[in-house]
Amino acid sequence: MVRFNTNGSLDTTFDGDGIAILVLADSQSISDIAIQPDGKIIAGGTTGENPNPIDFMVVRFNTNGSPDASFSPTGIGVITTSFDTFDLLTSVAIQTDDKIVAGGYSGTFSSADFSLIRLNTTGSFDT
Repeated sequence: MVRFNTNGSLDTTFDGDGIAILVLADSQSISDIAIQPDGKIIAGGTTGENPNPIDFMVVRFNTNGSPDASFSPTGIGVITTSFDTFDLLTSVAIQTDDKIVAGGYSGTFSSADFSLIRLNTTGSFDT
């Protein structure tokens, strides 16, 4: 991720040089990003690869570009969930109540359905 100042220069308050790098495994990808009202960054994507389950993945970063350890039970700022054999998260959005909505599709490689999750601001699933 890269953050710019309004004049187009790199914002050096963001990870020290304006560039924050999230090291993903070969089987992970980010497909959408949303900014919370407090400036924290939500990134949504997919983790896993065939023949293993492919799951939704949501990551939250602090305003300085570091992973937000308070966002998940594991303390690494990453939430994953599985619906079926193949789950592809394609978009994330922040609601007016700051809850996070992530959508995509899930199923097998021959048939898929629309899938949607909603997370509380703490990263827990909104039951």
